[in-house]
Amino acid sequence: SLYSTERYPITIISSIMILANTESISEEERCKLLSERITENFRPIIRNKKSAQESAMIMSCLKNHFIFYNLSQAELENVKDSMFYAMVDQGQVIFEKDQVGSCFFIIEKGSVEIIVDGVVKKELKPLDGFGELALLYQHKRTSSVKTQS
Repeated sequence: SLYSTERYPITIISSIMILANTESISEEERCKLLSERITENFRPIIRNKKSAQESAMIMSCLKNHFIFYNLSQAELENVKDSMFYAMVDQGQVIFEKDQVGSCFFIIEKGSVEIIVDGVVKKELKPLDGFGELALLYQHKRTSSVKTQS
């Protein structure tokens, strides 16, 4: 499968809110739009439909995240609908500290390290989210994030 752990060991789901209403365009057109706006180091995988399992996993993470837990069901659905898969290799830096961000991420498979000034401060695992300040404010990144090898 496209998202198998053998081919893509780290699977993340990402969101750019500006593209929340792109379901009516083709997957190829949506991928091109995303690629033009993404500042992080990954390649989007675009599918216009999410499975029930994918949707449930995203909603569970959003409902438990400090930024999103107070949103209405409709607002949560809007965030979920804007999310897309991303291809990330093991040992790959997703973004660097002080880089202007464009995406929020949820980890589906694998893990990432949060790095500040060369020191690993935290490890995030499946269903953890990161990068929310960039989603809300296009804020500069306060840490670097790298997938674990």
